[in-house]
Amino acid sequence: MKKYLLATIPMMIGVLCLFIKGIIGDEVLANGVIVEKNFFLIPLSYLFFFSGILTLIFFSMLKKQNNAKNRLFIEACFFVKTMFDRACHCNNE
Repeated sequence: MKKYLLATIPMMIGVLCLFIKGIIGDEVLANGVIVEKNFFLIPLSYLFFFSGILTLIFFSMLKKQNNAKNRLFIEACFFVKTMFDRACHCNNE
């Protein structure tokens, strides 16, 4: 349950950033120039929201592949070992 909390907190912060941006609003000067006081909140909200979605996807995939996790780790270790062996073999020649 805690892992879903890690995913929902950034999404809630992203929605909160958009909400704050909407409340503060923009200002139009007399010469027609728009002054956006907190424009940085828009990309920041996208960053938080999509990082929360990616975290949620990551944790759901991690749950499904709990048994495959060990297999993936073994394959990664084997890959590193073969690359190391190839590098040592090239240096010996």
